[in-house]
Amino acid sequence: MMYRVVWFIFAPAIILLYGWVCANFLSPFIFNVTKVLYEPIGYISGILFAGFFTILIVFGYRFVEVAFLKEVKPTSRKLKASFIIGLVFGFFMNYATYALIIEPKGLMECPAELGYKNNLMSEYVTDLKEC
Repeated sequence: MMYRVVWFIFAPAIILLYGWVCANFLSPFIFNVTKVLYEPIGYISGILFAGFFTILIVFGYRFVEVAFLKEVKPTSRKLKASFIIGLVFGFFMNYATYALIIEPKGLMECPAELGYKNNLMSEYVTDLKEC
């Protein structure tokens, strides 16, 4: 019984936290922003969305198993498909961020001379004072 209670508390919390991180990558497409995080290679957002899509499948099956006491498991084909779809979606979102937001708005990358140092992600802003 305790296992079911813990699962009902932590699984939605993990999904909400993971979803919030993914939503931060999607927010420039919804809201007018002056600051955007961008990663030139695209693998961070690709892996982020691939993991989120896969965890939705895994937790969905786990929810059915715990809530309804049915023995169900996701097939490896479904997991692979959700991972690949999430990966492609993440790469597409990364490219779309640059092509549809950074270039048209004329955002500038924060230079290292201003003390900005981010290893993998670069911050693009409308005014260099925001760095």
